[in-house]
Amino acid sequence: MKGNKKLYFFIRANNDVDHFAPIIHELSCRDEVLSLDIINWNVEEQFGNDFRIEFLLQSKKVRYSNVFDQVKDKNRVAYLFVKKYFGFLQLVPKIRTKYSLFCECLKSKIDYKNYSLNQFKSAETMLLLDHSIANFPNRILNYANQQKLPIGLLMHGLDPTENVVMSSEFLFPQTQTKFGEIGAKSTQFFVNNELYGRKCIIEGVPKEKVVAIGSPRFSYSWSKKLDAVSPKLNMDGFGKGKLKVVIMLSKWMYNNWEEETHRVIQTILKIEGIFLVIKPHTRGMKFQGSESDNCFIDNTNHFPSRNIIEWSDVVLFSISSIFLEALLLKKPVLHLRLATSNKLACSGIMQSWNIDCRDELIDWMNRFKENPLQETYTEVQRRACLDYYVQDENEDLMRHFGDAILKMN
Repeated sequence: MKGNKKLYFFIRANNDVDHFAPIIHELSCRDEVLSLDIINWNVEEQFGNDFRIEFLLQSKKVRYSNVFDQVKDKNRVAYLFVKKYFGFLQLVPKIRTKYSLFCECLKSKIDYKNYSLNQFKSAETMLLLDHSIANFPNRILNYANQQKLPIGLLMHGLDPTENVVMSSEFLFPQTQTKFGEIGAKSTQFFVNNELYGRKCIIEGVPKEKVVAIGSPRFSYSWSKKLDAVSPKLNMDGFGKGKLKVVIMLSKWMYNNWEEETHRVIQTILKIEGIFLVIKPHTRGMKFQGSESDNCFIDNTNHFPSRNIIEWSDVVLFSISSIFLEALLLKKPVLHLRLATSNKLACSGIMQSWNIDCRDELIDWMNRFKENPLQETYTEVQRRACLDYYVQDENEDLMRHFGDAILKMN
């Protein structure tokens, strides 16, 4: 019997594609599902040419569209004009903050009201989007509640830390926040693990709605699928004959020390025989630095993170969950504990990968230069860390995730 479920996934960033694609793929293989629509509501970017979207579109059930193909808005036009022709102001320290605030103000005025939600008015409809408190997804939540449609909130990332205080806003965690409000409007509030679920409950997400199920992005089955579908962009021109190092950056606002990170990078670049790739966070982060004969900065997100990790000899990170990709690929990983005040939840598992000062950084780089096959963790630690964060110990996470979504009501 042919299924009748119509699923709509709303995306806005590369991270959403990262974390939603494995779920969409799983559901596209289910008999219960009639159709799957991927709807991009990003003001600036389109993802139709993303290799993961292209892979998903091979299924006849899957379609992709952009909200702004249907919505014409003068504020969006103004925002894109300012970003295109005055984006260089972002690089001017004295006015960087004012420029960013002006852009955010323009962006907040973009009107989605002409985008009709009545297209989702069907008893078979299920809506899924990320944990966003922005106006557009809140409008979708309100519509779903009005029409009594099941709506699931999904994570577009994985928080590997165990501390709650990430910014001044979290100095005194409260139980009534905007995060809690969207959680209350959802049917199910999906999280990667119990640890993050507890953080959400602190912010007011109803405990009964929180489902700690795992991280599809780093599941074993999706990793194997990526082996088959990921583009293999040529990086042979980088680091030939040198130790190949990649540093995966996270946004400074999350207790990452920008000054110390620059010091780490400057230290590495002074060591002979190393080629460094700097990979800023893929959701809008730019790293202000100069490329050289021994350094490449991927500010345009040209190379997929997995591509760069496969190329590398060793991966450095502070709190980016991309280290789990490196563990899946069995690549050496070093944690830059000196560059963050966050505490990793896996600190009791990963015993030997921490860098607490630049002396240790230099020592590790020299050890890798002598032997690029150095190990920074054991196989037992690698597996335990993945099991802890991803919850895919029996490699059946995607089946469980698909079941949980289809059972929403």
